[in-house]
Amino acid sequence: VSGYSIDSESFKKNKYSALISVNFEKKKVTELLDKKSIKYSLQEGPKTLILPIMNLNSRLILWDDPNPWFEAWLSRPLDPNLNQFILPSGEVDDLITLSAIDAKNLQYYKLKNISIKYGAKKILVLIVNILKKQNNYILDLKVFNGLEQKEVFLEQFNFLSSGDLNKDLIKLANEFSNYYDDLWVTKNIDKNSLK
Repeated sequence: VSGYSIDSESFKKNKYSALISVNFEKKKVTELLDKKSIKYSLQEGPKTLILPIMNLNSRLILWDDPNPWFEAWLSRPLDPNLNQFILPSGEVDDLITLSAIDAKNLQYYKLKNISIKYGAKKILVLIVNILKKQNNYILDLKVFNGLEQKEVFLEQFNFLSSGDLNKDLIKLANEFSNYYDDLWVTKNIDKNSLK
């Protein structure tokens, strides 16, 4: 490490948060990882547009207010992931371009148009189904690669609800983001191994 900086410090009762930037010599780190035979990936993921759809009581919610699933993504830090996740602004032309049903049905030309607007190479349609069970609920996440028109299988992704819907949606967004980053790294390690 050749240096670091701490920005955006925040102190709360039992929490401390900050953006910590670490400067290091890339060549030395890659030499160390190679020497120890540790696989790694240096590639940053593509700019990926997130479309968070909530399915509650058979009603699809994307642009409607409130959409706690969209809010959960808005409340996340801007740059904690290898994949460059971005959210649409929900302006009038977004509403005209793409409806929640269009996104759920993976309407290619409509998804392509919104990806062009935001300069995204990928679109992930994240549908969270909220299933009510008596006084509780279950969250079921389905993820689709909109431009490739296929489901992203979440084989080793497990999520347990805590009973607080808003906190669970934020936790689900964070856990999915980390999981998707891991998929990205694994894919690139495999690609580099083939080379």
